[in-house]
Amino acid sequence: MRNYESEAAALRGLKPSTKVLALVLAARMNDKNDDWPGRPICWPGLATLAEDTDLKERAVRYAIDELVEAKVIRTYRERTPGARWCHNVYEWTAPLSPNYHPDWMKRPDTQKDTVGARLSDEGWEYCEQNQVGPHVAAAEHPEFVLPAEKPEVVDDVTLDTVAHASSDTAPTEDDGQLPIETPKPAPKPRKKTTKTTRKTAIPEDWRPDEQTLTRTRERYPSMPIDIEVDKFVTHWLDKGEKRANWNLTWNRWCANGNGFVNGAWAQSAAAGAPQGPPAVNPATGKAATEEDFWYACKDHDIDPNGIINFWKPSMGLPGDPGWPAVQAYLYRQVGRA
Repeated sequence: MRNYESEAAALRGLKPSTKVLALVLAARMNDKNDDWPGRPICWPGLATLAEDTDLKERAVRYAIDELVEAKVIRTYRERTPGARWCHNVYEWTAPLSPNYHPDWMKRPDTQKDTVGARLSDEGWEYCEQNQVGPHVAAAEHPEFVLPAEKPEVVDDVTLDTVAHASSDTAPTEDDGQLPIETPKPAPKPRKKTTKTTRKTAIPEDWRPDEQTLTRTRERYPSMPIDIEVDKFVTHWLDKGEKRANWNLTWNRWCANGNGFVNGAWAQSAAAGAPQGPPAVNPATGKAATEEDFWYACKDHDIDPNGIINFWKPSMGLPGDPGWPAVQAYLYRQVGRA
């Protein structure tokens, strides 16, 4: 039985669109029609061929002309009894075409090997999951390749068998064929991959690691670490952003200022800011620090975030005389009503 699709596949030198049309026509060929005895024919319309090939009708017409010229098909005008219009009938004549090369299937397959026959179920599952062939799977995972079957060794040979056998002696374990060992392929060098650190949101209980804390204390000895860490965590929790390394973000946070770097918090207030004698911590009798300001704000139900970066000891503490004017000034600096 002829395989018209195989004959279409054996066509060479045609345009890609023409080859596609040839394959579609070959799939539709039928040599069992009583009106066309023994002739493989079909009669699809242009619209049908355009749909089957995903080509425009104009491209289908050009492809038909090329197939006729190459003697791949013959066309006939036909009209069945009772029909109003004529239609094309296509006869398959590909073996007569100079473009037909039936020996294409006889070419040796250079990829042919028996490793696939010895690939385990796990190996084939690996092939399906990773979309690789059996040779790739065997090279990457030699354990997926089953050992070659050991030839059967005849242990008991009757005298009759020996008498009628040729000069060959009965095989023994010593002279029998040894199992073929599949050499293990050399391991492939691993590709260098760039390690990508996954970004995460800052945990509510985040603190710098010990190495980072030591560096911070050395660089900014006047910084109240616990308070600044609370500010840092609150800031990034509010923003909701993610970072790959929160210790590096913390270092940048400290280096960018935030009222502590190089004792900036203790410097004179900017022009126009409320000023007075330096505030004193009543509990210690010493000059107030930013830490004192933080806790004083908390005691008076004031959110110190933001305004603490503009506060100076000369502005006093919440509850001091003149504090409402200072608070209004600080709120203006951060855009707080």
